[in-house]
Amino acid sequence: MRLVYSEEELDFLEGEFAKNQLPDIEAQRHFGRKLGADEKAIKRWFAKRRHQYREWVKLNLPEGDPADQAVHPSVCHTSQETEARDTQWMKVNLPEGDPADQAAVKVKEMQRMQEEA
Repeated sequence: MRLVYSEEELDFLEGEFAKNQLPDIEAQRHFGRKLGADEKAIKRWFAKRRHQYREWVKLNLPEGDPADQAVHPSVCHTSQETEARDTQWMKVNLPEGDPADQAAVKVKEMQRMQEEA
């Protein structure tokens, strides 16, 4: 059965995605209880959202950008390693425009300001 999330639920999920693109099983259960969905539905939502994000990155990053390699699964040997590299890359190099990048962009700007000071 397909779940249809309300606007508020999607806002919640997008906010959590901006904080952590790969929540652990406990976080998935917590989100499921909060939204009235099972953890598998939450896991699927995050997997689809990560896929959408990677597709967005492929379309919006300049070709040949060395940072782009971190989002390509062919660079990694396991999906867990791929997700870890994706998450690390996203925390440091998110291009503007994707809703999930708001928190990361602010963190990057604050780091840049601290380095300049």
